[in-house]
Amino acid sequence: MPAPADLDGLLARIPHRPPHLALDRVLTADDCGVTVEKRVSGADVEGLWLLELSAQAAAVWNARATAGGSSHLGYLVAARGWKFPRAATAGETLTITVEPTGALGPLARFHSTVRSGNEELASGELTCAVVASPPARDHV
Repeated sequence: MPAPADLDGLLARIPHRPPHLALDRVLTADDCGVTVEKRVSGADVEGLWLLELSAQAAAVWNARATAGGSSHLGYLVAARGWKFPRAATAGETLTITVEPTGALGPLARFHSTVRSGNEELASGELTCAVVASPPARDHV
């Protein structure tokens, strides 16, 4: 498992940037999955927003698994079997756990669970296409 300082660096290695980076911190990251945290603000209560948090958590897992810190881009290509027992409310701290369940070429499948304490707010399956991002080019 990466050291805590390495965990902090994982958010910098995903392609999301503010204001679109929604995750606050990485709690754990290893071959079996990642757990990340998000403190909910008043604007962050929509059910499908929980799916976006899960997709960003999958990007963290891919960043951890990418050798040498190379850049990657991930595209959410499918969401299956999602259930949303209740919405998140302002002030809650959510933990998002993403576990890889399979891969085929550039496609990676994950199971995700979003919780507030012990209460499940959302769960389902994600499929992402992961590709190496091209090097940045200087504009002439």
